[in-house]
Amino acid sequence: MKAFNRIFYFTLLTLASSQSYAASYNQTSFTPSSVVVPITEITLKNGDSNSSVIYTCSGTLADCGVNIADSAVLAALAQNASIDPGTYDRISVGTCRDEGSYQAAVTGSADLPGYGGVHYTTTPAIPGTDDVLSTNSADSGPVTVTYSGCSNDYFLRTPITIEEGDSVKVNLFVNLENIAWMRGSNSASIPSGCLNNSNGGNDNQVVCMAYPDVVAFIGSTTPTVQTYYVAVEGSSSFAGQFILLFHADGSPIGGFTRPYYHNGSPGDNAGFDTPFRTFSDNGDGTYTLGNYGSSAASYDRLITDFIPATTPGETVTGNHDALSPRTPIDTYSAVLQ
Repeated sequence: MKAFNRIFYFTLLTLASSQSYAASYNQTSFTPSSVVVPITEITLKNGDSNSSVIYTCSGTLADCGVNIADSAVLAALAQNASIDPGTYDRISVGTCRDEGSYQAAVTGSADLPGYGGVHYTTTPAIPGTDDVLSTNSADSGPVTVTYSGCSNDYFLRTPITIEEGDSVKVNLFVNLENIAWMRGSNSASIPSGCLNNSNGGNDNQVVCMAYPDVVAFIGSTTPTVQTYYVAVEGSSSFAGQFILLFHADGSPIGGFTRPYYHNGSPGDNAGFDTPFRTFSDNGDGTYTLGNYGSSAASYDRLITDFIPATTPGETVTGNHDALSPRTPIDTYSAVLQ
């Protein structure tokens, strides 16, 4: 495991990489240089019975945007919040009020083999019509993508009870490694969180970003992270990533799945675009990993006997659980980075 490189209390911790990866099929994953997300509210909750707002901002991306790739900007969120006494089991992060959707702006670049080399995200004058990629670095700018939903609840490992006069440290962890991807192809099918142009044919361009979710944690432990590249169904090509966050004692905090576009076949990227709904220690050296499916109560990829690797380059293998839509016969192999 490698240690997180920066920590802020009552702020967001960004774990980012400068890597970008080549791809065939005219698509590639990249780690953005900037991701601006509106943060309208941060609230401690205990079901519907108790809540305490610890950060609030009224407005849209222009009013409440936070560049979660910039540690200095993140640190500016820190404040001495007044927290109501009570027991809390989750942290809720709001990205809009009641609009039902929000926008985030992503900026970055990557080598796009077969499509003219390095491409930069560029702000279209007419979104949905003009280009979202350019080979000219002077054109570099943010691309704005849209997501559904206004808030997410992130469960704490154990509920916390706050009494009058208590001081707590609230952490929200963000990982931007390969969270975005770009495509230059005639593919007409794009998921949520994408913006394309309408030129059509081989001039079609797409910029996408997975949901910029967080992992919540209260306490002063310095977490560690494991990143795996994952292949499925016996493929020799990586389809996605598992990004796992641990306490210093090895107990799990949370994590993310992420689609991964790289050199060679893109593989089956389906089901690699949400955070882990479940990440728990089974007590026998194995862990249960399950990311969100089509609802807050469902899974997409669920593995109930995951054994973490200990050495970079080590591969762990297994099957998905019967409750996973990927079915138990869907095998996986995960290589620790």
